[in-house]
Amino acid sequence: MRKRFRVTGLFAAVALFVTAAYLTFAHNLVREISGILTEQTSDRSIIVSTVDRGSGMEPARISHAVIDQGLTSEIGSQSIIFEISDPYDWYNIYINNDSYVTYNILLKDEADHVQGEFTLAANSSSVIRNTEAARGRRIVSVTSSDGSTLEGSIRVSVSRQQMN
Repeated sequence: MRKRFRVTGLFAAVALFVTAAYLTFAHNLVREISGILTEQTSDRSIIVSTVDRGSGMEPARISHAVIDQGLTSEIGSQSIIFEISDPYDWYNIYINNDSYVTYNILLKDEADHVQGEFTLAANSSSVIRNTEAARGRRIVSVTSSDGSTLEGSIRVSVSRQQMN
């Protein structure tokens, strides 16, 4: 009877160990998959993503920033280049003018065709967005109206869907 109890007890201990190992594996797998489906950005916002089946397990974000920098040129003119590529057909350009002069903004495509010309009043902000799907390189030139040092910031976000 004792021998039988030892064998049964040993079997139960092995079964418990295997179950614990399996549960640990399953828990880690769920955490890994969850990391693919959501991503926490440095500004603490959550971006819900989907798995792009064509490229393995890499996330395909709905939108993300490709440029986030200051406008600080001492010569009063600064150009920013960004790329629009599959699957991101849409962009928003956020420009902050923290100076006391008007900024002139020129948007061109890679073939040097003017996509738009804008003015931005002193101490104001604006958003420029495309209204038709686009691909390729874009160049944003920001120039102060009097040639003074630029003061402000520019942020460009690209998206898989049109942004409002």
